[in-house]
Amino acid sequence: MDVRVLVIIVATVFSGCSGSQQSVNAEETTAQVSQSPRQRASKAAPPVKLYPVVQSGRWGFVDSKGSMIVSPQFDRAWRYHEGRAAVQIGGKWGYLDETGKVIIEIQFDDALDFHDGLAAVKRLGKWGYIDRTGKTAIEARFDSAADFSEGLAAVALQVGKKEGYYIDKTGTRAMTLPGDVRQLGPFSEGLAGVWIGQVNGWGYIDRKGTVIIKPQFYTGESFREGLASVLTSRNLRGFVDKSGKMVIEGLSRSSSFSEGLALFQPEANGPHGYMNRDGKTVIVPQFDGGSDFSEGLAAVKVGNKWGYIDKSGRFVISAQFDSAEGFTEGLAWVKSGDTTGYVDKTARWVWRSP
Repeated sequence: MDVRVLVIIVATVFSGCSGSQQSVNAEETTAQVSQSPRQRASKAAPPVKLYPVVQSGRWGFVDSKGSMIVSPQFDRAWRYHEGRAAVQIGGKWGYLDETGKVIIEIQFDDALDFHDGLAAVKRLGKWGYIDRTGKTAIEARFDSAADFSEGLAAVALQVGKKEGYYIDKTGTRAMTLPGDVRQLGPFSEGLAGVWIGQVNGWGYIDRKGTVIIKPQFYTGESFREGLASVLTSRNLRGFVDKSGKMVIEGLSRSSSFSEGLALFQPEANGPHGYMNRDGKTVIVPQFDGGSDFSEGLAAVKVGNKWGYIDKSGRFVISAQFDSAEGFTEGLAWVKSGDTTGYVDKTARWVWRSP
């Protein structure tokens, strides 16, 4: 399953599966999608959940039982986000509703997922935002744009030189940034990671633009479960809390926390395991790669094959796939040889192609 990503990627998964973090680079003028597989629950009666699939080069959607609901007809299709799925035909993008019908006309040059009720779309070389009905919420005037998160979105505009900043849902500049900010990450748990040029370091700001954690890292991920994974040197990672205190350090690699656990690699070229927020090893390093926990399971790599473990480290699905993503609403996308599709938590194929 392809995943579109923005200008800056901070890896959260190692050796083949990837999570993504979105940021805007003030020195770039293009934006793409960073896709999360999750779909928010509807407050109304839950609709039939749909999953994108590709068949003979065309994309459609199946339900959780593997029945084809939307016949393959699109050039590209992404997973549902807030009840809308972006689809492409002939180089143009639009959106489906939760029943699989086109709800927003296929008309955009590019399109991101919906977040906080808005989606970034590109028209005539500029990015703006629409609401879930397709109505323009913020006029297309930006050279790049990221998803909204906690009511704010990072954008970049070239007027003489390229400048990045955050906007609110009215399109108004939300804050004054501290100095020469060149990369802007999404807000998460009240903080956003930024790269400040004067000191050539990654730090964190609050919603007022105040530096909360001074720029000192090579890179940094978004805060999750109170901690952020940061690169403290060219070879070592660790975790920082919201006061800027290093609470876990000296790791070769580390992902963000998810469901109380984080993937880590204690030594370069060594095996991966999982630790808790106290830095205590919960699952002994033994894997060649791994992903975040999702719905109680994590994809892990043994040799060249992927399987799934529970939080005790026990294999629930043996390592048998060439690649594997996390579970979302009971299904996970996997690849085995030339076959791709979705399996349930018993490893039963719900849908596959060819």
